[in-house]
Order: sequence, then C-alpha cells, then structure tokens
Amino acid sequence: MRKTKKEIFIFFVLFIIFSGLSYVLISVSNVPKAEDSSAALLLVYSPFLAAIITRLITDRNIKKLGKVKYLFLAIFIPITYGIIIYGFAWLTKIGVINEHIIN
Repeated sequence: MRKTKKEIFIFFVLFIIFSGLSYVLISVSNVPKAEDSSAALLLVYSPFLAAIITRLITDRNIKKLGKVKYLFLAIFIPITYGIIIYGFAWLTKIGVINEHIIN
C-alpha cells in the first residue's frame, strides 16, 4: 500500500474510533442535551487528534505538520466559532444557559 493510502486509512480508522467514542460517551451520559456533554469537545477535535496521531504513527514525529500559525488556527477556530455562536444565542435569548452546568 502506498504511503498516502496508508496515511488516509489510518486517519479514517482513528477518526471513526474517536468520533464513535464521543457518541458513546454522549449517549451514556446523564446530560439532557448532547451538546452540553464534555464528550462533545472530543467529537469536535476528533479530526485534529486523528491527524496528529496519524503523523506520529507514519513519520514518528510531528515536525512536518506545518507552520505553527496553522496549528494554532486549527485549535482555536472551533473555539472562536463556539464563542460567537453561543454568545449570540445567549445574548439574544435564543438559547438558554443551563444553570446546572455553571454551578
């Protein structure tokens, strides 16, 4: 198997494992809404984790991942989207802040 096909295969296997684990954790948690579960964070970062681990398995290092600014963007863009979307929903009263999570 060519290296590229092997990398893609490993990535998708890891991605399915991480996202499947997230769904299992969300389904067995006692949280009323799936998005309130801390396992939802694992679901959001499943592709990122799968890519990092794939790189470690195939190249044994993460030096070739790219520029640091792109890694920074990959980590913080989902956080920024969440802040903007949830902030807008809470400020306009479209969404409700669950007090059991805060306390």
